[in-house]
Amino acid sequence: MLRIISAALLLLVTISHAQNGAVISGKVRDQRTGDDLIGANVLVVGTKLGASTDIEGRFQVRRVPPGTYDIRISFLGYESKTIAGVTVAENETKTLDVSLSEDQGIQQQEVVISASAIKSGEGAILAERKKAASIGDGISAEQMRKAPDATSGDALKRVTGVTLVDNKFVFVRGVTDRYNQTTLNGASVTSTSVDKKSFSFDMLPSNLIENMNVAKTATPDLPGDFTGGLVQLHTMDFPDARSIKLVMSGGVNSITTFEPFNRSMGGGTDWFGSDDGIRSIPAGVDNPSSANLIGTKAPNTFAPRGISAPMNQSLSLSVADVIDFDESHFGYLAAFSYRNSHQRTNTVLNDYTALVLNRSLSGTIDRFSVLWGGILDLNMKFADLHKISLKNNYNKSAEDRYNAVGGSDYTNDQYVRSYQTEWEERGMLSSQLGGEHKLPELFGVSADWLVFFSEANTDQPDRKQVDYNLSRAYPDTDPFAVNTQLTARSWGALYDRTLGQKMNVVVPVQGAKVKLGILHEQKNRHYDIRYFQPTTLTLTQYDLLLYNIDSVFANSNFGPGKFGYQEITKPSDRYAAKQDLLATYLMLDVPFSVSAEQFRFTGGVRMEDSRQEVYTNKARTIYEPSTSVIDTRDFLPSVNLTYLITETQNLRVAYSHTVNRPEFREMANVYFYDFDKFEYVVGDSTLSRAYARNYDIRYEVFPDAGDLFAVSWFYKHISSPIEERRISGVGGTTERSWLNASYATNSGFEVEMRKHLGFVAEYLHNAQLVANFTRIYSEVPFRESSGASGVVEGVRQMQGQSPYMFNVSLFFTEPSLGTSVNVLYNEYGSRIDAIGQLGNGDFNVIEERRGTVDLSLTQPLSGLVTGLEMKYTAKNLNNQPIVFTHGSNEYRRNVIGISHSLQFSMNF
Repeated sequence: MLRIISAALLLLVTISHAQNGAVISGKVRDQRTGDDLIGANVLVVGTKLGASTDIEGRFQVRRVPPGTYDIRISFLGYESKTIAGVTVAENETKTLDVSLSEDQGIQQQEVVISASAIKSGEGAILAERKKAASIGDGISAEQMRKAPDATSGDALKRVTGVTLVDNKFVFVRGVTDRYNQTTLNGASVTSTSVDKKSFSFDMLPSNLIENMNVAKTATPDLPGDFTGGLVQLHTMDFPDARSIKLVMSGGVNSITTFEPFNRSMGGGTDWFGSDDGIRSIPAGVDNPSSANLIGTKAPNTFAPRGISAPMNQSLSLSVADVIDFDESHFGYLAAFSYRNSHQRTNTVLNDYTALVLNRSLSGTIDRFSVLWGGILDLNMKFADLHKISLKNNYNKSAEDRYNAVGGSDYTNDQYVRSYQTEWEERGMLSSQLGGEHKLPELFGVSADWLVFFSEANTDQPDRKQVDYNLSRAYPDTDPFAVNTQLTARSWGALYDRTLGQKMNVVVPVQGAKVKLGILHEQKNRHYDIRYFQPTTLTLTQYDLLLYNIDSVFANSNFGPGKFGYQEITKPSDRYAAKQDLLATYLMLDVPFSVSAEQFRFTGGVRMEDSRQEVYTNKARTIYEPSTSVIDTRDFLPSVNLTYLITETQNLRVAYSHTVNRPEFREMANVYFYDFDKFEYVVGDSTLSRAYARNYDIRYEVFPDAGDLFAVSWFYKHISSPIEERRISGVGGTTERSWLNASYATNSGFEVEMRKHLGFVAEYLHNAQLVANFTRIYSEVPFRESSGASGVVEGVRQMQGQSPYMFNVSLFFTEPSLGTSVNVLYNEYGSRIDAIGQLGNGDFNVIEERRGTVDLSLTQPLSGLVTGLEMKYTAKNLNNQPIVFTHGSNEYRRNVIGISHSLQFSMNF
């Protein structure tokens, strides 16, 4: 293995040294409209080197000898611009994003600026935001590299108005993940969660992301099914030059690493996120009559495998290059990323109905997680007017989880010891074939098209739960014994597929643009789970129930006169679903002036025909077949008006209609046990889609390169909002489901600032302060029947909505050494985790406010090895727990510790 790795590294070094010179690349735009300029000329002054911009306004000047140059950009009808003092080194890629102003006179003018005024990465994302037709925020690859963020979700929580829940689900402007939509390279992605209407952002490594944008107001060319925000993920794109990068890291956690840790009795491929078959249901268990085969053929894997938790590890490798063929260019990108982690959580679990304590448990939750992903992108550009791309992305994640908790069950007057084992593996494949075409001979018409396919699989093989009970009345005489009614094994699987096509056409009309488009999308989902339970023993075999967890369900304890298995799967434990969506839109993008003041209007209407169907059997009844159908046609108007006060100031006003459709799982009347919350979850087939009216205002100013100040106000009125609530279960337990409230309002403001601190003192010239604050006010009226007073009514917060979110980051770079230090703080306010049965004197479950401190330090080590860089990160430095309350009582508490990691990266 060592020889293979050494040979591979030698090959990479050899290839990298085959490239001669540097690359100067970038993008040229119209300064007023932000449009890409096609065919602009880029010249390295004093040489014969140059290039012209392509279909996306991009250019590449390759094989530039090391040195310092002036770069001249010119385009017919525009003032030329020269960037002075651009310095490049051997094998370096220098990025220059430039905007040109229209020439107002007969004689062409020239503007000269210094190279230090050109910013790549973060500056590029701000330039995109400045020219955007709608209100939104984003984060660039450069910002992600600065922060200690491993996944796309970790990075998104730095965006104004965005919070991360359960380390993978994104809330925007305080509304839950179910009100947000996600696209990957412009296409919808399938859900990888069994019971969530959301994309799991923990599945996408941040180092495979080029940038992320969060659209907060609608335009007709965007999906209509979002209310909080549309998260637009973009993976790495067409490379500027040959690039090879290797990254390796190791990490520790303060309460986990090198400490005792529980892993399930898995197989030899767990490290790669795939079960090797040890957890598969035994062959021959095809119907309920063959359930006993589980006891004799399925391995006894109830007890955990005790280990000392090792360090967390990660590895990534990316290779990219571009090959020139006269007027055509072929680019490719291949990237692979792998990481694993061990995380122990110390937990406290209390369950209340009103102020009555039903149970009180405490213990540990041990998680071993694997995440790996790969990208293969192929791009071809023809004569700088046409581009064909094939983008492929595959991600695989797995979590091996072992829960061990104990305490008191006051409802049934007994002590409890509960052990739960879960292996969940998820895979997501996304493949997209698309094209972009500029047709100057056809009056400048442009068109783009995309055919996309995504597939997600979630497998939960051999989930196990074992409960031991002991009477609280006789704790000194009665031993702990297995409660077979609360002991089960299950095998579940989910398959989700999305297939779609879309096309957009842009027609320029006297400085304005008319954009038309069509989208057709089909989704299919299948979910199935089978449950098996040990049979109740007679008194003569009672002693078997007293065995420890490592031996109680040994294969030898099954057979005549011993344990048996029965299948307790219900007809409602499976469902099938599909959705057919057809969308068309018409959008106008019109710049205009009034008394010499510049404005931009972007608006139109989108029509969406959607039909959702879910097929299952009703739970808690005679299991009669149930079909839930939501068939709607929605006309969704939107208006965005931008007042371009100056070249650096915008005032934006927006109004739009959007919808929020239930997720298949929410419509399926199916039971599922949530090991995270220790509660059953059941869907509601009577849900309807929500409808929102959105109002937004934003003032933004871009005083200097990389700096920003913005303040926004928003208001949303949501009819029939969908929320998660607690309902009464069997035996004094609580369950979770969904309901439509009558309406909700959500309003608030956002303040965002990015400022370099050189104005304070000269030595702070390379320091930047980034801060954002969001304040939200929401109201949902409620009216519930009450046995005591007849009716309880009032107003509460919207479920899942935080009243505020706050981010502040201080970035400092020491230029002579290249050292970069970044301190980041993130906080969100208390929010309703689940709505209580307020009419019965119950309380809402509240997730309390939480603020965390993160740190990263980056140091180039090129003095030791060319291209080598070290990065240290620390997360949750203040060791904040995650706390839930119910009334004045603590409901749940999770302590996750402090995480540290050390990363080394090498650019070849």
